[in-house]
Amino acid sequence: MAKPAQRKRTTRTRRGGLTRRELAMLPVAIGALASGRAEAQASLAVENASLADVAQALGGGKITASALARAYLARIDAYDRGGPGLNSVREINPDALSIAGRLDGVKPSARQPLAGVPILVKDNIATGDKQHTTAGSLALASARAKDDATVVKRLRAAGAVILGKANLTEFANIIATDMPSGYSSLGGQVKNPYSPSLLDDRGIPLVLPGGSSAGSAVAVAAGLCAAAIGTETSGSLLSPASQNGVVTVKPTVGLITVERAGGARSGRSRDAAPAAAQRLHHGPRQGWTEGRAHRRAERSRRSPERFLHGQVAGALQGGDGDGPLGPG
Repeated sequence: MAKPAQRKRTTRTRRGGLTRRELAMLPVAIGALASGRAEAQASLAVENASLADVAQALGGGKITASALARAYLARIDAYDRGGPGLNSVREINPDALSIAGRLDGVKPSARQPLAGVPILVKDNIATGDKQHTTAGSLALASARAKDDATVVKRLRAAGAVILGKANLTEFANIIATDMPSGYSSLGGQVKNPYSPSLLDDRGIPLVLPGGSSAGSAVAVAAGLCAAAIGTETSGSLLSPASQNGVVTVKPTVGLITVERAGGARSGRSRDAAPAAAQRLHHGPRQGWTEGRAHRRAERSRRSPERFLHGQVAGALQGGDGDGPLGPG
């Protein structure tokens, strides 16, 4: 008895479209294309990028502001929240990506020298947005500022993306005599990125991150932002900069008016707010301490890094970029 003729099985859809195999592979293909686009957008090695590198990449169209923000947020998730748990970023700005998206296609210019540049601000500096301003204290865990500090207003006007708030020594280390640098009751202990696992029996780093602007310096050293803002009364910028191998700029007291700065102050006559910390590239080495970078900058007064320092200083002062470290 002859077998009944079998209909030839086809893997085509009824309307002659893709085969089932092709349909099954479609998500993989779409994922590969998306990954390729993301890789093309994030063509900057942010973990080693100086502020000048970031500005040049944005200006040259090598990366968009939103792709840059995503790259830094991914590093925060991998190294600050996970991995070694550096704990330098106390809070992420929930609007960071939408702000960055609005700056896609906007290139750094004289009017907006920081357009698209992701910057962290120390958590004793007020931001009148969805972020909290806490000085690292559990007592202020739910506190939000009504308005931006003067420095934050100027950063926004210059086009910067406020990526989040940096952890710090609680209340800038004015409430205790033996508080470890970089510790706050709300944010926990900031770790030095060069030695995050060496801790004593109390969980205090043997190699301290310095303070009180610990989170700002550590985040820059670990490549979690393009630059960060801190404050200083006595050593709160210089100490973490030297401990983490980054450059800091302490402005003259009163240059950026503390009265209008909008933050938790330690001493009216001595507070300097704010300052920028960033990486510099000088040959095969990077992350120079302030003294070395200053001497090198004096020998190369018009280097890109020096120019960008001037742009940051000018933006914060509300000037044209020719600040203390301007083009000269």
